Amino acid sequence: MWDLAARDVFEHDGANVVAAFEWAAARDQWGVGGELLRGALAVLLTDDQQALRLLDRTIEAIDDGDPDQAMRLHALRFWVAVVCAEFPAAFGSAMKLTGSPLPLWRVVGNGDAGWMAGTLDPVEGQRFLDAASSEMSALLPGPEADEASSYVQAVTADLLLAGRQVERALQTSEDLLASWDGTTEHEYAASAARMAVTCNLMLDRPRAALDAADRGRFVRSAFGTMDFHVALCHIGLTDFDTAHPLMRALAKRTVAGRVRLEAGNMLLVFAVLALAEGDAPTARELLLTSTYRRHSGLLSYSDHIADLLGVSAEYEVMSSQASTHDATWHTRHHLACIGAVRTEVSRRGWTD
Repeated sequence: MWDLAARDVFEHDGANVVAAFEWAAARDQWGVGGELLRGALAVLLTDDQQALRLLDRTIEAIDDGDPDQAMRLHALRFWVAVVCAEFPAAFGSAMKLTGSPLPLWRVVGNGDAGWMAGTLDPVEGQRFLDAASSEMSALLPGPEADEASSYVQAVTADLLLAGRQVERALQTSEDLLASWDGTTEHEYAASAARMAVTCNLMLDRPRAALDAADRGRFVRSAFGTMDFHVALCHIGLTDFDTAHPLMRALAKRTVAGRVRLEAGNMLLVFAVLALAEGDAPTARELLLTSTYRRHSGLLSYSDHIADLLGVSAEYEVMSSQASTHDATWHTRHHLACIGAVRTEVSRRGWTD
C-alpha cells in the first residue's frame, strides 16, 4: 500500500491514475475503480486526503452490491484515515469491518478497533482483541486463519508496548517473527521485527535490536523499510560512522514530503542522535516538534526518549491535544515537521 519503490517509479503518474479512476466512475464501473485504488494507492498518497475521498466515493457506490470489495476498501481506508489523522473515519471503517458477514474481516475490524482504542483505554482495547480472537474460530485452517492470527498477535504486541510492558511485547513479537517461515511476504512478520527492534532499544540492548532488524530487513512491507530502526540501532551502538550516511539518505527522502509520518520518524532519529552526542537541548527541541506523527512502534520509543530527556509531561500534553485538531492543522503540522528536518540537515551541514 505504501510501497516506496512503486512511488519512486510511478509518482508522476498520479494524475493518470485519478483520470483512469474518473473514467471508470463515469461509466459506473466502481469495481474497476476500487481495484485501481487498491493497486495504485501508493502513487496517490502524496495527497492522502484526495485518496481518502476517492475511497469514500467508491465504498458508497459499491457498499451493497459487492460487500467483499467494500470490506477490502474499508480495510485500506482504515490505514489511510490513520495517516490523514482522520481518526473518527478510521474507527468508522473498523466498525464496518466488524459487521462483515465474512469472519476474516470481522477479525481485522476488531483488531483495528482494538489497536485504536487500546492506546487510550487498555481495557477497551482488550475487549476488541478478545472479540477478534473469538471470531477466529470461524476460520478454517489455512492462509486466512494464519493471517488473522498474526494480525491479532501483532496488535497485541503493539498495545503491550504502548502500555510499557516491554518484555511481554518483545516476547510476543519474537513469537510472531519465529512463526514466519521466510518463504512469503508477511506484513506482520515485518511488524514483529520492527517491534522487536523497538523493545530491545528501550531495554538498552542495541546489539539485539540490530539482530532483530537484520531478520526483518528483507521482509517486504507496505509500511516502508527498516532503515529508521537500523539507524537507531547504530546510534545505540555509538557507531556514528554507519548511522550518519544512513541518516543522510533518509533525511533526503524525508524532505521530499512524499510519505506521511516519515518526517516524524526522522525527527525522532535526529533527537536520539543529539542525545547520544550529549546535546540534550537540541534533542528536546527535535522531539517536541512532533509527538504523534510517527509509525506506531516508534511512538512508544518516543515516550521512552521523552522520559530520558525529562520532558514526558510536555510530550504527553502535546500528543493528547493532537486529536482535537482538524485535517488542515494536521497538514500544517506535517509541513512543519518537514521544515524542522530541513533545518536540522542544514545545521549539520548535510546539504550536499
